[in-house]
Amino acid sequence: MDNLCHTLAGAALGEAGLKRRTALGAATLMIASNLPDIDVAVFATDTLAVSFRRGWTHGVVAQLALPPLLALAMFSWGRVRQRRGHAVVRLDALLLLSYVGTWLHIVMDWLNSYGI
Repeated sequence: MDNLCHTLAGAALGEAGLKRRTALGAATLMIASNLPDIDVAVFATDTLAVSFRRGWTHGVVAQLALPPLLALAMFSWGRVRQRRGHAVVRLDALLLLSYVGTWLHIVMDWLNSYGI
């Protein structure tokens, strides 16, 4: 799937009600839905892109490690915004939404010809 599809799928989940769990819920879902595609950075190296993708960013270890990193980043950003009077962010909800978004990415990629 291309990143526009991943972003729209994350936005659709947010509009379905998941974004109400915490502040920055919609942004977290949309970013998490694209997060496994950070493998695009491999183009700056000599590594074969497909082997890197299937080995790391779309693998089980990445699906366990990337969501907590995103949740912590969003929580930090939310805390800065909270000091300026914006809504409260909840780390547990951000973690849940991060996992939902990254797993959504994998499910959507399962449907294309590249596979996971």
